[in-house]
Amino acid sequence: MIKENDNMRAVGYFVPNPDFIPRGEYKRTELDDEKDAADMLLTGIYGNWYTLWIQNPQVRITGKRVEWHTDKSVSVTESIFKKLDKQYTIEYGL
Repeated sequence: MIKENDNMRAVGYFVPNPDFIPRGEYKRTELDDEKDAADMLLTGIYGNWYTLWIQNPQVRITGKRVEWHTDKSVSVTESIFKKLDKQYTIEYGL
């Protein structure tokens, strides 16, 4: 590709990239690995309620302000979320 004006001339061309990912293929990133290693993923925030996806089966959450949706999905209040964030690894999967 050549672009010209009165003062300059620029020539551009494509160079083969060995790290190129073809359309339709997916290459895992460090973020994917971090999310896989996390105990929980934050999947939603609704007011002062935080919805979490439990990935580690050893995580135990109990209390009055805990609402279980499925065996792996739970909503907790902000105060409980802050306690869990100190105790477990939580990645943001929003």
